[in-house]
Amino acid sequence: MINNRLYLVIAIIALSFLSCNEKNLDSLSTSLMVVKAENNDLEKRIDLILSKMTLEDKVGEMTQLSIDALSVGQPYNLKEPHELDLAKMEEVLVKYKVGSILNCGGHAYSKEHWHKVISKIQEFATEKKESGIPVLYGIDAIHGTNYTLNATLFPQQIGQAASWNLEMAKEIGRITAYETRASSIPWTFSPVLDLGRDPRWPRLWETYGEDVYLASMMGEASIKGYEGDKNNIADPNHISACMKHFLGYSVTLSGKDRTPAWVPERQLREYFLPSFKKAIDAGAHTIMICSGEMNGIPVHANKKILTDLLKNELGFNGIVLTDWEDIKYLYSRHRVAEGDYDAVKMAINAGIDMSMVPMDLSFTKTLKVLVEKGEVNMSRIDDAVRRILRVKLKLGLFDQPVTHYKDYPKFASAEHSNISLEAANESITLLKNVDEILPLSKNAKVLVTGPTAHNLNYLNGGWTHTWQGAETKWNTPNKLTITEAISSKIGKSNVTYVEGCSIDSSYNLNTVKNAAIGKDAAIICIGESTYTEVVGNLEDLMLSQPQIDLVNAIAETGTPIVLVLVEGRPRIITECDNKAKGVINAFLPGNEGGKAVANVLFGDVNPSGKLPYTYPRSPHSLVTYDHKGTDKMHTDFSTNGINPLYEFGHGLSYSTFEYSNLNISSKTLSIEEDLIVSVDVTNKSNIAGKEVVQLYTSDLVASITPSVKRLRAFKKVLIGPGETQKITFTITPRDLAFVGIDHKWITEPGKFHILIEDLKAEFSFEGETKVFDNL
Repeated sequence: MINNRLYLVIAIIALSFLSCNEKNLDSLSTSLMVVKAENNDLEKRIDLILSKMTLEDKVGEMTQLSIDALSVGQPYNLKEPHELDLAKMEEVLVKYKVGSILNCGGHAYSKEHWHKVISKIQEFATEKKESGIPVLYGIDAIHGTNYTLNATLFPQQIGQAASWNLEMAKEIGRITAYETRASSIPWTFSPVLDLGRDPRWPRLWETYGEDVYLASMMGEASIKGYEGDKNNIADPNHISACMKHFLGYSVTLSGKDRTPAWVPERQLREYFLPSFKKAIDAGAHTIMICSGEMNGIPVHANKKILTDLLKNELGFNGIVLTDWEDIKYLYSRHRVAEGDYDAVKMAINAGIDMSMVPMDLSFTKTLKVLVEKGEVNMSRIDDAVRRILRVKLKLGLFDQPVTHYKDYPKFASAEHSNISLEAANESITLLKNVDEILPLSKNAKVLVTGPTAHNLNYLNGGWTHTWQGAETKWNTPNKLTITEAISSKIGKSNVTYVEGCSIDSSYNLNTVKNAAIGKDAAIICIGESTYTEVVGNLEDLMLSQPQIDLVNAIAETGTPIVLVLVEGRPRIITECDNKAKGVINAFLPGNEGGKAVANVLFGDVNPSGKLPYTYPRSPHSLVTYDHKGTDKMHTDFSTNGINPLYEFGHGLSYSTFEYSNLNISSKTLSIEEDLIVSVDVTNKSNIAGKEVVQLYTSDLVASITPSVKRLRAFKKVLIGPGETQKITFTITPRDLAFVGIDHKWITEPGKFHILIEDLKAEFSFEGETKVFDNL
């Protein structure tokens, strides 16, 4: 199958042909031949390795086990301090030839320990195993190298999305790749490319939000950070990305993790597939499959999704990996298989290349029997192993199985921490600022209270040193909570801290009320504790009652309230919002989040974040910004039925921006000529600020009911005080396309609106309906 780099070269040639001179064409032709030669050499090397592999070698390569299976102790209960079990390693790596290991065995380790562990694993694989094929080690490095002690930790993906800064997302990926390689690990299970369109879902904070365009662009940037612009993952500063969770994982009917989803194909293609298509085009080398079921079929056993769509239609030639224990779940949860034999057969024949088993050798043994009995064809096995070998070779593991931490002097450096702080600064989103209460004076006397005010774990969220991120013993030293950061910025004498309540329990509210009296402001930090996956399932989206009681109690004192939201998903805060003069959403800002919050509160940073989701006003009104016209029906039969607390894309600044002079290059758009859109943005204040200029379109009439508007482009720009910048966008017919009733992408003739801030321009697409062959 043609490498993605070859597709890129072909595209460059096609786009450049008219403007290239003969010399440039010769150069491009040479590049094309080089890529072909590299690809041919790689496949020949894979052929040679495959020809020498036994069936045992091959099924071993398709097996991924947790490090628990190689360690002293029992799965989920390893001996401390961590130690490898040499007898288990002999059985797993040499006898059964397991080709991939993952994760950490419970908690983060030092980079020195990681080097020791992975060096020993690769020694067994390359020196004791007859084939000598190195192990592919993978880990969940999702907001930094979060399973290595003292590594740089960044805002979680939802906070990165709130920055609307593609270069920042790429830089986060680059630093994460560097520090993951410093930990001797070449593969991360990131980014999450599911859309966060349901606030109830416990993994919303792991997504880039509700919009398909924003998520696609952020995902592409992240992958280029992990893998490099040219996807040269043999470079010891880069790692292989793993896009996840293909497909439909985040839109369960219940809003709970790993529960059934029902997604018609048209919606699947228009909303949930593009972020993965963008990532595949960006060269991502591996993909993790959805753990759940969609339309009654477990995705990891659905050949139409895994083979017909992913491998054939999208042309993905990397590793297709299950999530944790998913093949076993085909019989233990989904009940579509009678036992392990049927489950393994079903998943492998559907297109799974590697099973995250992850604690025993049942998969390896069963798959061998299935092949011997002809239930799984050797061609299917060879296809899977070819994909695995391709990634291992591209990573350079045959030449350098282990990288050394001594070669990474910038690990956890001040330079990396500063970039993490910058990312957190840009993610903070100012939602409300009545009477310009913010920024606060550094001479102000403030009360700081609430359950998230003095807790570093809550700033980081899940996947931080442990799976759930709740254990304080592994926290990075000298990182500041919100309370500590505020005290550092304005002086301890100006700060009174009272916890007020926990997430779930009220304390003596009279104490906190007395502390609030006479203060210039009460900074109340509310939100959620740490969680991920099933542990984060909700029965109620409302903010917990003790936190509501805390806000109400302080409101009785008359002291102005500023809310700081530290949460992975938008909990219902409407009652609290009504009592507050200022509200900022910090999301899950990471280790530098305390500093970032203080920076925004006291004016050292001008906030520039924008919401990557719609913030609901009530728990039964969970509608995304790109809703349909009929969603707007109110009980009084008006069209005022959509009234979120805060809109998607909303975010205030300490600067005042004025939009004017929206111009379009033509009143008509055609296949032959793009539409150029420009708008002037003026900073009317005396402080420089960053603004995210968002361009939406509205299709006035379509054969499929159109959304009221869709995000089509955005740019984040720094505008000086009194400065006007002309921001320009290009809109093509493809940008207006939607998936029609026959599941093809089409743009229909008719009228459209361009929407930027409160400005609107109308144009028409002329001619016949345009059908687009590609996604």
